[in-house]
Amino acid sequence: MPAGDIAVGRFVSPQWQDRLGVPLCLLLAAPFLLLAAPLLLFALHPPLPVLLAVVTVAALGHATGLIFQDRPMQLTPDELGGHAFGLHGSGLLAMRGVGAALAGTVAERTSPATAIAVLAASSLTVTLLLAPGLRSGTAAAA
Repeated sequence: MPAGDIAVGRFVSPQWQDRLGVPLCLLLAAPFLLLAAPLLLFALHPPLPVLLAVVTVAALGHATGLIFQDRPMQLTPDELGGHAFGLHGSGLLAMRGVGAALAGTVAERTSPATAIAVLAASSLTVTLLLAPGLRSGTAAAA
C-alpha cells in the first residue's frame, strides 16, 4: 500500500492523478470494502504465489486515498479543513469495519475465497456506479 501511495504521490502529476482516480478505484474497487477487482480471481482458487501477486497489485489501488482526500479539502473552507479531514477519515474507518463484518459474515456462510470474490464483484459494481461522480470536471472533459 505505501508503494502505491509513494508512486502516485511523488511521480504522477496532478492531472494524471485525476485521470487515474477511477482506474485505481477499480483495482481497489470501493475503498470502504477493502476489496479489489483483481480479487475476483480468488473464485478460481489459484495457487498461493498467484494470490500473493493479485493482492499486491490490488493494494496499489490504495493510492486512491491520496487522490480523493484532496477533493473534499478543496471544497471545504480553510477554517473547517481539520474537521472535514477528520470526518473523512472517520467515515473511511467506519466503513472499513462494516466491510470487514460483511466479509466475515459471507465467509462464514460460504468460504473465504467465495466471500472475497462476491464482495469484490459487489464492490466493483458500486465503484462503476459511482465512477461518473469520482471524476473531476477536468478529467471528464479531457
